[in-house]
Amino acid sequence: MSGGRIARPFDAFRAAAELARKVERPGQRRVLRVGAAGACGNAVTIYLSGCMLRCIHCWAGADRDAPERFAAFCSHRELLDRIRLFRRENRLSAAEHRLRLSGGEPIVSRQSLQLIERLSALPGRLFVETNGVLLGARPGWMDRLLACGERVFLKVSLKAGTAEQFERITGAGRSAWEAAWRCVARLHAAGAAFDLNALSLAPALFAPRERRALLDRLDAISPRLRERLQEERLTGYPATRLRMRAAGALPGKPVESIKSGPGA
Repeated sequence: MSGGRIARPFDAFRAAAELARKVERPGQRRVLRVGAAGACGNAVTIYLSGCMLRCIHCWAGADRDAPERFAAFCSHRELLDRIRLFRRENRLSAAEHRLRLSGGEPIVSRQSLQLIERLSALPGRLFVETNGVLLGARPGWMDRLLACGERVFLKVSLKAGTAEQFERITGAGRSAWEAAWRCVARLHAAGAAFDLNALSLAPALFAPRERRALLDRLDAISPRLRERLQEERLTGYPATRLRMRAAGALPGKPVESIKSGPGA
């Protein structure tokens, strides 16, 4: 791996605490919109705002970094009512018994679990897209989600195979990378309902040795985890192109070669 200088990584856990103060109030969460985009069997999708990571390939809009400017607070009760209405009116032919949390990171504090628990009480299955960082660092939080059983299906995004690449891609320190892997290990040990995804088919993010490091880390937990891994290519969403261009990760120029991380 290239020895290019990277910016001083930030503390993802402190960033999560700061984010929680911006996007959560008792019984409320900032929500960008409710729709259906074809993912998870065309599930009704709740697009949340805000994330504690600063991934250079992220597809979310400007609300990721400034949720207070672009997304309004919505009470949990109002959100459930909107979902019921969406389902009743069969908008966009969304799947009747599939629900998805996407966009921003859904788990930024203990309060986040209350919304997930309430959504999981609706008919069907709830798909939760997460970076796994706080779940890996807070075993008690994971226990609460595991108590929901098959109603909650976690989709954990693996950002990198090495701590160094994780810092380059997300801007966050290695403690967050380690926490995400603890999340994977605990989900596997618990026999939970989950899968994994990684942009490991995107050369700009995963050079061959980086992909190998990712697979080796999975094998160290269990070779069977490869069956859960969905390897993906990079999609050129507008926000993705802007962020990667700003980071210097241009086509044909792998992230290992950039001279400063997302926080520079």
